[in-house]
Amino acid sequence: MLTRFPGIMSALLIMLVLAGLMNLSSVSRSSSASPVAAAHRDQDDSAQDHDNGKGNDDKEKKDKGEKKGKGNENTAPVDATRSYTVNVSCVYQSVDDLTSCSFEGLALEDAKKVGQLVAPEDQLCTTVTGNDGMYVDPDPHAHVVGYRSKGSTGKLTLVLSGNVSVGGAATYWIKAGGDVFPVRGPGLICLTAAAAATATAPSDLSDSTGALLVQTYNCPIAAPQPDYDWFGACTPAGTESTFRLTPPGGTGSDDRTDATDESGQAQFGNLEPGLYDLARVDKNWCHAESDNVDQTGKVIINAGERTTVWIFSCNAAGS
Repeated sequence: MLTRFPGIMSALLIMLVLAGLMNLSSVSRSSSASPVAAAHRDQDDSAQDHDNGKGNDDKEKKDKGEKKGKGNENTAPVDATRSYTVNVSCVYQSVDDLTSCSFEGLALEDAKKVGQLVAPEDQLCTTVTGNDGMYVDPDPHAHVVGYRSKGSTGKLTLVLSGNVSVGGAATYWIKAGGDVFPVRGPGLICLTAAAAATATAPSDLSDSTGALLVQTYNCPIAAPQPDYDWFGACTPAGTESTFRLTPPGGTGSDDRTDATDESGQAQFGNLEPGLYDLARVDKNWCHAESDNVDQTGKVIINAGERTTVWIFSCNAAGS
């Protein structure tokens, strides 16, 4: 049969050869295309790896920056206290030699309404003979001994011995929106020599010098948290801290240091008016507030006034 149809067989052989060449060409094209695609994939992977490497570098830098920021936060300048104030007015009655002083906590701007007000006993220059609030020893939230308003008006009236007028500055405590914190307001001045059984004129203040009180707290949190109730959730610390106070233009030789007592307080008296730098020796803090600091966090000392700084340690360890 092969001899009878040579033309047909030749045509079939030619078709088979052509089909084989076409298949071979198809494989070659496919094989030649794969390395190109692979090359693109490798380049993409390389670029991705490069980007990831850069991203990792950036992440490491970010992490370092965050750690650095956190470290700076622990030694950040002291913040001023919040948008509240206290109004104080006094009326003297010479017949009884008594003075009635009214205190009212006020919220500024859009701050939450004042619920309670505490007038610390150590801010009073004479004895209290009457009041429309209640005596707290100490207040369970502010941790100070004094007189607290009743209800939720933030108003308190004290009847004081002798002739007392408004003057100087004092630190009060306010409860608003569930938070408790100190507020700087007008103080009291005794104009007559009425004996004070519970409060004496401070020896570390004068007409030409001021004083600084540092109160330390321990807090049960590992790091600062937004809107944390620092004064309500933290408790006064003990004797584990020492503070260094540097006067204006100080070179280090005129620094003063003081260690905290059992109540967590350190005190600096008879200070020349000016801006001071406060530092904690060998330890950081996670939060700090004051009733008298400038925008850079320097402590302001005024003649005849006491400035207070509240220092908070996270993890309750003071580090």
